[in-house]
Parts: sequence; structure tokens; C-alpha cells
Amino acid sequence: MDQHPVPQNISSYEFRLVGDMTLKQFLQLAGGGFVGLIFYRLPLPLLLKWPLIAISIFIGIMLAFIPVQGRPFSAWLLAFIRAVYSPTEFFWEQKVIQKDGVDTAPTETHTLSIPKFNIFPIIELGIKKIKALFPKPPIINTIPVVTVPDPIPQPIPVTPVVESIPVPEVEAATHTDLVSSPETANILSGLVYDNEGKIVEGAIVEIINSETGIPVRALRSNKLGQFTIATPLSSGKYTILTEKDGLVFNPVSIQVNNSIIKSILLKAK
Repeated sequence: MDQHPVPQNISSYEFRLVGDMTLKQFLQLAGGGFVGLIFYRLPLPLLLKWPLIAISIFIGIMLAFIPVQGRPFSAWLLAFIRAVYSPTEFFWEQKVIQKDGVDTAPTETHTLSIPKFNIFPIIELGIKKIKALFPKPPIINTIPVVTVPDPIPQPIPVTPVVESIPVPEVEAATHTDLVSSPETANILSGLVYDNEGKIVEGAIVEIINSETGIPVRALRSNKLGQFTIATPLSSGKYTILTEKDGLVFNPVSIQVNNSIIKSILLKAK
């Protein structure tokens, strides 16, 4: 009679998802990638984040495709976890044996103990070493200090220094009726003539405050030799200087007292 091999692992059939990859392998690989994604999203330092991501993906590949000594890596991992959480201890004690109603003295007792293996102190020590690499800055309870800005230095007002024009001794101004006098008080107007009695166009007429020596008005004579200031002067004494190329004019003075001033005649000497 022909003997046929007995089918093995009938109940261990696994659904093939893609090619030779089973659904279990796909879930193991996806689990490693998902854990790596979690580490990537956590706010960890780069020196710690990327090694954890690489370890997570490597464990997922090991669980899915790489056996160790002919056994799946998941079997080794489960065996390691069982060994950690299910340690074995053996104790031996000598019992007292009664013989004819008399207790015999117990002999020396020996206890055989296999130390319990605990992985948690090792994990805790590793976590402490990792935390030591990234010390947290000390928290200092400080009261917020309000900084008051320094006052902006204000510029010291500087009075502009105006060079005064030295005014020589002058004679009183000569008035004329050749032109009509202004109708407004404290307005100066007049004529500029040369030494021959001809009108002078473009002569510069400068009015200076006699008390301060500061010029207050400056204007030119027109084509008819006439000049007129536009705004009234303040009350006081003034000196009038006249300049024209090729001509020399004596300075004259005039008193302004809030009244109508007749036109002035400025004649070269």
C-alpha cells in the first residue's frame, strides 16, 4: 500500500495579500512604520528622533520578513516578554521528620534561589541617561521688570546769531514830492537818483534797524527808480543803505512813529 504524507500545519494557512506577503506580515510592517511616524511627529531632538524611527522600521521588517534561527522574530520577542514577566524561583526547605513521636533536629537548610530578572530598572536607567543628555533649563521665578526708556535729550534752543552790519554815522533822510506818498502808516517809499539827477534802475535799497543793526527789508528800484516796501515797519529808528555799481550813496536815517511817511529821495554824491 502506498503511503502518502500527512498534511502539516493545516490550521496555519494565512491569507496572501500581495505575492508571498501575508496579511499578518503586512500588518507587522505597517505597525513598524506607524510607530516610526509617531516618533517623527513627537517634538523630540533630532539625535533621538531619527534613531527611534529607524529602530521602529527595522523591527517591523524583522517581524514581517526576517526569521532568526528558523523561527519568526515575533516568536523570539514573545519569548523574551514571557521571560521578563514570568520569572522562575526555586526554594528548598527541609521538613522536620517525626520518628516515634520525637522530632528530630533539622539539619542545615540550604535555599536555592534563582534571582528574579527585572528589566524595568534597566529601562529606567536608560531613560535617566537619555534625559541627562538633554537637561532642561532651570525655571526661575522672576518678576517682570518694566524698563523705562531714558528720556530723550531735548535740544537746547540756540538763538541764531545774526551778524550786524556796522552802520556809519548818517544824516536825516530827504523827502520829495516827485512821487505820491503811501497811504499806510510805517510804509517807506521813494526815488533813487544818480549825481546827475537821473533815475537809477536796479539799485539795492537796504533798511536796517538802527538799534540792533539787523537788516529788516531789502529791495530794488524799478525802471522808474522807485521803491516801496510791502509791509509796514515797527516803530523805531532805521538806517537806509543804497548800493549801485559805479555810484556811492550816503546812508540816511528815518524815524518811524506809526504815521504816514513822505517819499524819500536817495541821491548819489
